[in-house]
Amino acid sequence: MTGHRREAPQWLADLQARFGAAIRTPLDRASGTLTAVTSAYDDERLAVYNRQYWFRLYRALQNEYALTARLLGFSAFNAQAERFLLARPPRGHDLHDVAIGFREFLDAITSDGNDYRGPLPRAALLEAAAIDLAFRRLLYAPVEPAYRPSLGEGARLTGRRLRPSRRWTVLDEHWPLVELKRALADHPGEDRIALPARLPSTRSWLICNTAAGAMMVAPLPAQAAKLFKLLARHRVGEALARLEPECPAELREQLPPSVERWLAQSVDLGFWMGLEGAPQPDGRQGHGHA
Repeated sequence: MTGHRREAPQWLADLQARFGAAIRTPLDRASGTLTAVTSAYDDERLAVYNRQYWFRLYRALQNEYALTARLLGFSAFNAQAERFLLARPPRGHDLHDVAIGFREFLDAITSDGNDYRGPLPRAALLEAAAIDLAFRRLLYAPVEPAYRPSLGEGARLTGRRLRPSRRWTVLDEHWPLVELKRALADHPGEDRIALPARLPSTRSWLICNTAAGAMMVAPLPAQAAKLFKLLARHRVGEALARLEPECPAELREQLPPSVERWLAQSVDLGFWMGLEGAPQPDGRQGHGHA
């Protein structure tokens, strides 16, 4: 009879439950080599599936958080990856989605009250993970329409807020980790990379997807970084008003022409999708987001 589904036999449901539990049993890392815990299941042939399952998950997280993995070392990284995967077992078929929530997980387990004793200082670990996450988000960012102000529209922008695209971000670093991440391609392997010396002052980077489909990574002057972050959160006039008092006195005279140049560059690079409250192509009203 149509419209009714037959329940699976209980023996099949039990088999699926045992199989799933066996596959999700973490590999043993005590000996320094990842091995299947064969005592966790009846049929030792399941060890093959068990190893493949965990190797794929480890590799997916290592790829998505390559900088973090190399700074921690794969052994320490896999230990945190295992804790994360046990707390948030994968539910979908896309391995890229395995990494969703990993940065937040690292933040939680290293926060006050938790006994974090990893090989990296907490601040450096979270900064490396934030850089990995930023690159990851840009890699999968959707193509979005770029805002091109019409003639005469610039004078009316001060009271409006620009809607930022998801295809760019500004990163602040306290260790030279952005350059280190970019250099990983020239240093393949699983060996742990030493944390470089802390920078004497904060350094900012612009990372964005260009119209040609390439990822651009460029250093940013401190005031340009502040401007772009302020514009993503405030109306244009308010962002400019907040920027000026924070500008060093020796740079204040050159700030207006610099701001004009940075704004023009942001439009050329497609940072903005339109104005807050302006109709989108599908007829909806746009709203800004940080």
